[in-house]
Formats: sequence, C-alpha cells, structure tokens
Amino acid sequence: MLNLPMRKDGTVDVQAVRANPAIAGFRRFWPNEPDRRGHVVRTDGGWALSFQPATNGRTLFLIEMRRLLPGDEVMIERSEGGSWPFRVVDLPPVDRQS
Repeated sequence: MLNLPMRKDGTVDVQAVRANPAIAGFRRFWPNEPDRRGHVVRTDGGWALSFQPATNGRTLFLIEMRRLLPGDEVMIERSEGGSWPFRVVDLPPVDRQS
C-alpha cells in the first residue's frame, strides 16, 4: 500500500513530498511474512521504495509509474531483478488538516 500526496491528474505531488518527506511511505504485506514499512523516495529515474533502515543506503525497489488512477498498473522492480505488477484499486482522499 502506497501513501503519497497526489494531484488531481494522478501524479505525485512532488512539492508536497519535498516539503515533508515523511508523508511518502508504503507498507508491504505478504500473507507469509510480517508487515514491513518504508519510505517512498525520489530518484533520478523516478520513485523508489526503501525499507527503514535502508540496507547500506541501497534502493530496494523501483516504481515505474507516470500516474496513479484507478485501473492503472504500477510495476515494482526489485533491485536484484524481477518485477511485480500491481493495479491501482482506489485513491481515497486524505485529510491533510490533521
């Protein structure tokens, strides 16, 4: 599950992430492993997922995305090879007042 500030056109609000990097996170949950949380970070090539603490400062997964709207596909690429496709199901609004 990705937690990112989004613009209405389905792109990540880069300025909001730059102003407060802690708002860009994710949770990985597999049925046979404990949940893991990490941060979504901006890279030269786009966006990456990094578990906290990062392993030797290494990016663990790269996200191939141009936009995120319901029905869109997102590819998560492992740094050691291989990738997983995910489909955007919902983009609920987030109350940024709290």
